[in-house]
Amino acid sequence: MTLYRDDLSRIQAEAFGEYADRLMPRVLGLLGAGDAKTRVLDIGCGAGISTRRLLDHGFSVVALEPSQTLINHARELAPEATFLCSSVWDGVLPACHAALAIGEPLTYHARDVDAGARLRGLLEYFRSALPPGGKFIFDFIEADGAPLDAKRFRTEREWVLLVDTVEDRAAHRLTRTIDTFTHVDALELDVWRRERELHEVVLFARGDVAKWLDAAGFEASLTDADPALPRRVLVSATRR
Repeated sequence: MTLYRDDLSRIQAEAFGEYADRLMPRVLGLLGAGDAKTRVLDIGCGAGISTRRLLDHGFSVVALEPSQTLINHARELAPEATFLCSSVWDGVLPACHAALAIGEPLTYHARDVDAGARLRGLLEYFRSALPPGGKFIFDFIEADGAPLDAKRFRTEREWVLLVDTVEDRAAHRLTRTIDTFTHVDALELDVWRRERELHEVVLFARGDVAKWLDAAGFEASLTDADPALPRRVLVSATRR
């Protein structure tokens, strides 16, 4: 899946950092005191809000993001971090003392991918990669709860965003069809460019994730992430 191309990345950076802003104080409390010798891997860093907060808290940060356009925005916000244009699923990950993945970056999977197997494999990886006591903090949308089907839009001077979210309860999936209309300067003409992205998000059962964490060697708490966003679960896992 090619996600967060130029126009949607710009909109994400300009207008959709509220979730990370609300969640990061809680995440920093879970991580504890920052130390420049402590490297945090920021998985799916997006436009860099979480990266900036980690740096300000005193951590050394390596930020992983598959969208080069989002990395460009994140680098402006957090130039001290090391950025890698890569997916968490692409190969060997940088060494770290703790890992963070908020904004559901572990849940975007094509329909022909076994998302559960992928997540279990990642937990196994961090069991060996993290030191004892190392933290892995991430979020996901749980499979059970009130329906998430929704249509929403937002209009600004230079862009319009339309999002149509459809939940497939049987398949434990969300499909977000995202249309952007962005004003383009073209020979002083009033020109707008339209782009469409399709985001496939896998929903996990809270009980399944808890079992996988235990089997992988983590002590974990799974709590509601944000009252403004239904069915979001925040995981704080500590390597035994």
